[in-house]
Amino acid sequence: MARKLERAAGVFVPADYDGDGIADPATWEPANGLWTIYLSSTSKIAYYSLGSKSDVAVPADYDGDGRADIAIWDTVTGVWKAILTSGNSTATSIIGIFGNFGDIPVPADYNGDGKADPAVFRPVVNRWLIAGNDNALTFEIASNEKGYLIPADFDGDGKADPAFYSGGKWIIRLTRSSKFETFFFGFKDDMPAVKDYDGDGIADFATYRDGRWYFYLSRQPEFLSVEFGRKGDLPVLSTYAKSIN
Repeated sequence: MARKLERAAGVFVPADYDGDGIADPATWEPANGLWTIYLSSTSKIAYYSLGSKSDVAVPADYDGDGRADIAIWDTVTGVWKAILTSGNSTATSIIGIFGNFGDIPVPADYNGDGKADPAVFRPVVNRWLIAGNDNALTFEIASNEKGYLIPADFDGDGKADPAFYSGGKWIIRLTRSSKFETFFFGFKDDMPAVKDYDGDGIADFATYRDGRWYFYLSRQPEFLSVEFGRKGDLPVLSTYAKSIN
C-alpha cells in the first residue's frame, strides 16, 4: 500500500526511526524545525521539533541502538545536535562543534562500531573529515565537477567508505585498504541510488533516471533494470547522499 507524506516546504529525510529494519518516510521543515515521521512499525505519524533555517538535517544512528536519531548540523556554528531515540526526546549535543561554514555533512559509521560518526566534506581543500579521526582524508575531486557524496560500505567490512558519484563515474576510498578505486556505471543525467539491495552487507551500484532504476548487484554480479516512477520523480532513499557544486 502506498503511503502519502506531504513534503510541504521541507526536505525528505527517510530513515529507520523505529528500528524495525524498514525505512520510515519522513520530512523536515527548516522554517519551523518540524519533523514529520510515518512509523512503519505502528502505522502512526510522529512529530518532533529540532532545527532552523541555518541547519542541515543529518538523521543517523548516533547512539548505536539500531534506530535513526533526529539530528541537525548547524552550518553557522558547526554544532551537531540530536534527539536520541534512546533518550528522553530532549535535544542533546552529539559532539559539540565539528565542521566549518561551507562544509557538507556526511555522517556514517566509518569505524564500524555501530554508531554514526559526525563527518564533513570540505570542498575548498577536497578533504573528508571524520570526528575522532586525526587524519583528514584527501579526496580528489575536480573543482568544477558536480556530483554526489555517497558514503556507504562498498567492500563489506562493516565500515562506510567515502565515495563520490558524478555522471556515471564512482570514486571510492575503501576503508579496508585505504586505496582509491574508480568505477563506471550509469550515464550523465543519472542520480545515484546506493543501497544494499541484495542483503549481502555490501552497497550495490545503482542509479535512477526518469522512472527507471539500474542496478549492479554484488552478491551475484549482474545488471538489473526496474521501472518504478516517472519522468521528473526523484529517488528517495535512506542512504545518505549530498549534492556538491
